[in-house]
Amino acid sequence: LSIHHNETDAIPDWIQSVSTEYPLSECALLTRTKRALEPLKTALEKASIPATIRSGQQLKHHEEVTASLSLIMMLLAPRNNILVLGVLRSMFFEVPEPLLLRIIQQKHQPSLITHILNLDIDAFIAQHAPDWPHASPTLHHTQALLQKWTQLIDWVPLDSLIETAFEDTRIILRLHLQSPNSQAITILKQFKKDILQFIRTHALTKSGLLNYLKTLIHQPIKLDQDIHTDSVQLLTIH
Repeated sequence: LSIHHNETDAIPDWIQSVSTEYPLSECALLTRTKRALEPLKTALEKASIPATIRSGQQLKHHEEVTASLSLIMMLLAPRNNILVLGVLRSMFFEVPEPLLLRIIQQKHQPSLITHILNLDIDAFIAQHAPDWPHASPTLHHTQALLQKWTQLIDWVPLDSLIETAFEDTRIILRLHLQSPNSQAITILKQFKKDILQFIRTHALTKSGLLNYLKTLIHQPIKLDQDIHTDSVQLLTIH
């Protein structure tokens, strides 16, 4: 590589140099991690080289989707402490690990969600976490949403419950603020649509939907809206 080029800059140059000998559809680039796919695709397209992300991507590779799955699974099984912990740690609430540990240490009943709902947050922080006063709004917000959702669980249809959870956490808005591109937003919108469509077309119990979600995380996802037949193929080993 030239000292004036980094790897991402050099790859489009190399592909252009061989494009007269080989069609683009016979060119494939294998990256070490999925994080390299989008920058590489962008660099190729800036050089007017069509590129398609074809494989190596599953729903579990996207934080916004795994956080949403954790949230839905927790709503289906609110007494599962592992699922509750996953939601509290997710991008939607981001309760700090040291604070979660202190909450668990003060838990005197089997259900973590019940413990949080009954928690006097201000008194807890003053007595057990005085070094985390800035976490009070986060915990109050978390407690309020958990209270709302647990009251709805046995009274509204599954699709309405999930719609409410997506709206309350402002998932799409958060992604607009955090993501430099629209890929994550597109994936999450499609994921939400597919989940609600599945629920509305199948007569599912909560346990049936929970089992479906456990398998869903490993399903592949197509990132490109339009697949170009004559394009460089981008793959990742992870």
